[in-house]
Formats: sequence, structure tokens, C-alpha cells
Amino acid sequence: MTDTPLSAGQRAYATLYTTIMAAMSLGVGLGPLTANLVYDRTQSYDLVLWAALPMFTIGALLFLSLGPYPDFTKQEKEV
Repeated sequence: MTDTPLSAGQRAYATLYTTIMAAMSLGVGLGPLTANLVYDRTQSYDLVLWAALPMFTIGALLFLSLGPYPDFTKQEKEV
């Protein structure tokens, strides 16, 4: 979350921060409920852990794809 203002700039910060927090809140709220439902039906957390593995991998790849921080000071001087 600390990379958000550095990657997108201050103008988009509020929108991006709100979107990230909404997604995190949804995951924090629904994740344990979903894991519990899967456990109740299968008596194992294996399915939940295997389902989380690609999500973690995709998240790591998206994070790595950000690249270097843009130089916003140069853009602000031109305006």
C-alpha cells in the first residue's frame, strides 16, 4: 500500500487507496467465512490452500510488474 502514491501520483491516491481498502476489507470479511464453509464440507483446508496459491502468485507477479517509480516532479514543472 505504500507504493500506491509513488506509482500513481497524488492525484489518483484517494481513488486507488479506497479501491485497495475496499478489496482488502472484502477479502478479510469473506476469506474466513469461505474457508470455514469449505472446511465444513470437506473436513480439510487443502482446497482453500490450493486455491490461495495461484492468488498469491498472481499478486506477486502484479507487484513485480510495477517497474520503477515514475518521476512526477518533472511532470509537475511542465504544467
